[in-house]
Amino acid sequence: MSYSLAEAEIQKPPTPIPFRIKVATFKDARSEDEKIGEGKGKGLMATRDRFFQNVPEGITSAVVEHVRRNELFLEVSPAAFSSAEFTAERLELLQSEADAVLIGTIAHFYGIVHRSQAIMAGMAGAAGVAGGLIGGLFVAGIESTISKDVEGHAALIDLELLDAKTGESKWKGVAEAHFKRTERGLPEAADAALEALKTAVTKLVDQLRELTHKPTGNGS
Repeated sequence: MSYSLAEAEIQKPPTPIPFRIKVATFKDARSEDEKIGEGKGKGLMATRDRFFQNVPEGITSAVVEHVRRNELFLEVSPAAFSSAEFTAERLELLQSEADAVLIGTIAHFYGIVHRSQAIMAGMAGAAGVAGGLIGGLFVAGIESTISKDVEGHAALIDLELLDAKTGESKWKGVAEAHFKRTERGLPEAADAALEALKTAVTKLVDQLRELTHKPTGNGS
């Protein structure tokens, strides 16, 4: 799971925060309906987890790469455990290889392309008047030109950066992006989900960037 980052979207601080960061795989708290693309109404296309394989690991990798490219910290890498498995003992084991650990929870991650009533009416008309192949061509023409409502939602909650030595919370936050808009052509539900994820992770990075203006307390 990945998205592109243009150079203009990367804002590196003058000096990275002198921390080595581990990112624990985010806990997945999404509903089962959301994971399988159900429960959001009829006549639409929605993302399913099989589009992305392992969603928690994919989102965590996207966070690691996004933070790394912005060079906020000396080092950023994935931890060998999930946020759901996080304990004081695991934090202690990290002390030799990291200064802090980022944990979090995935509340939402999906994309939807809603079919408009005009499309549904066109399909019914094509089937009733032309039928068969002609009807299919008519519907395809409508599908490619009619406007469609597109929705993307990504919400990362319970985000927390913890000091590996003391367990002290250095930062807490939430990063969420949810959009609905109208597009022409053939938009993809997966693209909408990834766009929302990129916006949410950008918000996470912007919040972490504020730490560059605060004392780290490690004397570096």
